[in-house]
Amino acid sequence: MGSSISITNNKIQLKWGMYNPAIYIPKIGKVIYGMESWWKVINNKEELKDITDNDINNVWYVQALKILGDKDASKNRKK
Repeated sequence: MGSSISITNNKIQLKWGMYNPAIYIPKIGKVIYGMESWWKVINNKEELKDITDNDINNVWYVQALKILGDKDASKNRKK
């Protein structure tokens, strides 16, 4: 979350903004934005232990990528 303030013609304008962090994933050649993912702030290494492979595999977009990957793989086999 961010904000900016400007004063023009004796009027104060406040703009709120939400920033969407992104990460480039080389394996899929794509930028994944934070709002597309299951990100949260990790404050210490102990919190990493709370995330399991099952947690990751049950996220909707991971399941979608697996399905799309399977479809792409089957298209390539047909060629």
